[in-house]
Amino acid sequence: MQTNKTNILIVTIISICLMACQDFLDSKPRLDLEVPESLDELLALLSAEQRMNQGALIDIIASDDFYHTREFIESQDNPLYFNAYKRLLTPDMYADAIQPEWTTLYTQIYTANFCLQQLELTTRTAENGSDWDFVKGFALFTRAYAYSELLKVFAAKPSPQTESQISIPLVLKADINTIEEFAPLGKVYSQIFMDLEEATPLLPDTPGIRTRGSKSAVHALAARVYLSMNEFTKALKHIDESLKIDNTLMDFNTLNPALNFPIGLGSPEYVYYKFSGTYSQLNSNPEARIDTLLYQSYEENDLRKTVYFFINPAGNINFKGQFTGRSNYFTGLSVSESLLIKAECEARLGNMETAFETLNTLLESRYMSGTFEPFDPSDFEDPLGFILWERRKELLFRGLRWSDLKRYLGDREEFFPLKRVLDNQIIEMERSPEAFVFPIPQEEFTNR
Repeated sequence: MQTNKTNILIVTIISICLMACQDFLDSKPRLDLEVPESLDELLALLSAEQRMNQGALIDIIASDDFYHTREFIESQDNPLYFNAYKRLLTPDMYADAIQPEWTTLYTQIYTANFCLQQLELTTRTAENGSDWDFVKGFALFTRAYAYSELLKVFAAKPSPQTESQISIPLVLKADINTIEEFAPLGKVYSQIFMDLEEATPLLPDTPGIRTRGSKSAVHALAARVYLSMNEFTKALKHIDESLKIDNTLMDFNTLNPALNFPIGLGSPEYVYYKFSGTYSQLNSNPEARIDTLLYQSYEENDLRKTVYFFINPAGNINFKGQFTGRSNYFTGLSVSESLLIKAECEARLGNMETAFETLNTLLESRYMSGTFEPFDPSDFEDPLGFILWERRKELLFRGLRWSDLKRYLGDREEFFPLKRVLDNQIIEMERSPEAFVFPIPQEEFTNR
């Protein structure tokens, strides 16, 4: 990480929050100014939602959840956005722009490391034991989540062939003057699972606030990561544990599709709340269009068709189904995702009846009351393909599509090739694990 800290993350006991210069948040926060020491102060650092609960967006830009016209994309002067949209994932794709995912996620990691370091200096007693455990579990969960997001964007598809491949720096200390080496991909994944395993007994089943860690969230995150590795048995084990705790679905019949954002903040489906960053070209622009064929795949009695989408005055289809109640996209953990993980894993392991029972539980909450007819695996030549398509339809703009496309390589050819159509120009993405890896910012190398 950079040792020239031109822009600083200021930690103060008075405000108990994370603040940064407006221009750029350095990936190595200054934690040596006024040092928080109490458990309440450490919890407040981990709970600074605007910094600690922000996830990736660049992978959503590069995915196939939306498209722009040639006129619109070529009018953009942000090279990071322009190149991500065209999937030109080359070392110079960021130009002089700062890579926000890298800096934000490593800030979360350094903050978690700092809290873990301070806990080592704080004696655990009978009086503070519960709070001490929670802060430690929350910090471990936070670090694991941030690493999972970094790997989603900046690392290749996990496999036996890529396990020893050098990926990203594995930072486990709060020492901002230590330059950590880039670690093998398998080692970073192992650290994620070690952190989650250690966090599990320290956290409550559910948190008082859904921006904080819990046993349910730990298991849901572990399942998501194992799914990205095509480890279906392990993913199923963890998602079943999460669903034992969190299985409440939102009935879409109770929503008002006429609202700008029908799904308000505070959905009962939250397992852990995380949100994307913003780009005006995507988050709030009518030129971010939804593919007509995707829109038409929703049946007329499927309420997602009016809750997730609207047709703008120009006749184009736009998305409004954010689970945040605002323009930022929800990229956290949810019961709907959990059910889709379970359905897919059951299907891939040969348990089709259970897979469809699980899928039908989700879909019934999405259809008009009294109109849903359960699906049966015998209805389809490719039952797994149907489940994956329903995953596609449910989890739009949730920060999962890029990871899904990575793992579908060599498995589900119906999702490929990925193309961007700009009038007569067709940009077809290479079908290789390397093609799905965003370059690490050059500053990470030049400042070593």
